[in-house]
Amino acid sequence: MTNGILNIKHRKHEEKKPSGRRRRPTYRTFVKGRNYMPKQEDFLITKPVRNHLKKYDQLLRSFQVSKALDAVLQGPVRSNSPEVAVAVMQELNRRGTLKNALAGRDEKQLSVLLTFLIRHVTDARFAPVLINVAEMIIDIYMPVVGQSAVVDKQFLKLQNIVEKEIDYQEELLEVLGMMDALFATMARKKPVPLDENKVDGL
Repeated sequence: MTNGILNIKHRKHEEKKPSGRRRRPTYRTFVKGRNYMPKQEDFLITKPVRNHLKKYDQLLRSFQVSKALDAVLQGPVRSNSPEVAVAVMQELNRRGTLKNALAGRDEKQLSVLLTFLIRHVTDARFAPVLINVAEMIIDIYMPVVGQSAVVDKQFLKLQNIVEKEIDYQEELLEVLGMMDALFATMARKKPVPLDENKVDGL
């Protein structure tokens, strides 16, 4: 410097402000303990499994009855678990909304419903519910019979199946009546007790 004076200044170190972004865990954090084999004295804590509602359950909770019925009549549920579809129909009937769920269907939706009825209406487990459903369908769609050849054919097939089932039930009732009469006759005939003290008719 020109005047021979030395001026020394110290710069203050600025403190680093903590960043708002959280540091993500490293890859080692995720794989840590993956290959650990539990010992006999270790306690195993299981995470509770969250039960997810089925699609038809969600629709029932939101009172979308027609869509809930469509959901249980789709391929996998309809074929593998017919009892689920029948249970939904029974629940809709209990709520008094089954007729609303059955109404307003196009040809394809009605055909799927009739196919389900044709396949399971004679099952003793489902007959009480499905016969009620069939009666409602006939009441709702009777005015439009004759407009679709596919639906008309399914209605005739369902009618033939129901008539055959009625004939089988009548024959079964006749057989049960005969068996009741036979059992009643056998009950009236009381066995004659043998007197052990009588020997050779004396």
